[in-house]
Amino acid sequence: ADDADVFHANDLDTLVPAAWAAQLRDERYVYDAHELYEDERPSLSGAERQARAHVERTLMAGAAASFTVSALLATEIARRHGVPPPIALHNVPALVPCPPRTRVTAFSAQRPLRLLLHGSWVGLDQPGVDAALVALGRVPQATLTLRGGVREDGALRRRIADLGLTDRVTLAPRLPGAEARIQAAIEGQYDIGLSVHLPDCESRRLATSSKVFEYLMAGLCIVAADQKGSRHILQDLSHGQPVGHLFVPDDVESLASTLRGLQADPQRLFHQQQAARRLAEAELCWEHERQTLISCYRRLATVRV
Repeated sequence: ADDADVFHANDLDTLVPAAWAAQLRDERYVYDAHELYEDERPSLSGAERQARAHVERTLMAGAAASFTVSALLATEIARRHGVPPPIALHNVPALVPCPPRTRVTAFSAQRPLRLLLHGSWVGLDQPGVDAALVALGRVPQATLTLRGGVREDGALRRRIADLGLTDRVTLAPRLPGAEARIQAAIEGQYDIGLSVHLPDCESRRLATSSKVFEYLMAGLCIVAADQKGSRHILQDLSHGQPVGHLFVPDDVESLASTLRGLQADPQRLFHQQQAARRLAEAELCWEHERQTLISCYRRLATVRV
């Protein structure tokens, strides 16, 4: 990195080496935080939380710029560390071509409601997955695709069988990368994208799952557990054009009722699918967000230390 003008630290574990390298080279560094690292997971000890907070607070003060993945996280990081709010830079996918959804491809009474839950991994050890299965059993004429790596202990398949859902649940293989997952969601003509993981720490309450942005890009209506990060996207950023619904976390009937309501109103579902794709195209895509990053680097290029 002898010719580097700026060192970019992506996540807390690279912040120390980036700051060290910048000091050795008499250059600058920027910090890109994807989590609230002092409350990244509930298993962290008090000492670990204090150490993470100390490192982040100290080195953020010397960064030429800081980013994080949402305005909510930016506000909380600034409050905790007494630093200027990092620049909000959503972790969104690049634009993927999507044929306009028509009445033919939209859900109707002539075909089952198609639900999708995708990610790197799916399994009963993920909070919310079992609730999605139980809720599916309460929604007639609906199917669910679980796409992602499955731990081969058989527990998920046994649970599906015990609930009598074998013919209504598909386990699809994991796909590498957001573009592949979005393309599969488009080709599968799914209607609703589920984000059911329950927040168990402040970082996850404030963040928005990447799958939400991928569902929007695929033109799916979002049904997500009600937490601050999902509410921010579905309500604050939707500009009065609904793109989905929130359900009460850890409440199976709330999820099932939300799905039944959409199933009973195909026109509303259709309009929300269209609004989801428009939001992704206009704002929540990398082609839009990267301008924020480019603007920051242009500013740094004109201001030398």
